[in-house]
Amino acid sequence: MSDHGALGPIPPKPNKDELERLAQVAAYYDSPFLNDIMQLIDDQENEAIFASYIQRWPSLVALPSSGAVGTKLNHPAGWNKIIEELFGSIASKLADLGHPSSSLPIIIETREMFGRLSVFHSLPAHEILIQNWIKAACIQSTRTCWECGVEGRMVDLDGVIAPRCEKCFETERKSIEIS
Repeated sequence: MSDHGALGPIPPKPNKDELERLAQVAAYYDSPFLNDIMQLIDDQENEAIFASYIQRWPSLVALPSSGAVGTKLNHPAGWNKIIEELFGSIASKLADLGHPSSSLPIIIETREMFGRLSVFHSLPAHEILIQNWIKAACIQSTRTCWECGVEGRMVDLDGVIAPRCEKCFETERKSIEIS
């Protein structure tokens, strides 16, 4: 792997502190790059979470490699606790059943759809208990703020319906009113 691009040396990835300083400057100057910087911060946090999931549940999640499908974790950060409880329960149950490890991930993707957690997986349909745990986690997500993870309720924010706690709802509502 080369550390040079077409325009010269590739600079190292900025760390979280550097990105947060850039975000403060971009916000101060009302820069159009603020959203890009915030996305980079989220991406770095997601990479760290994903790495911890791979360590804790190697039979459930996987990085893409040599054309193989990898797990995609696209759920909001506020639902991490729900995901961690679900993955822990599934891994434990599969170990009890003697489920063989596979080169393909069992969890294909997690994401938000219509304000609710969706989990795409390759688990056997006959595993009713695991299917019920997934359904329960999806239902729990509708009552969990997707920003901070505390108890919330489904709200409509300028056409986006999603679960929010009162604090996050008020913060986001005010930012919508300002823009």
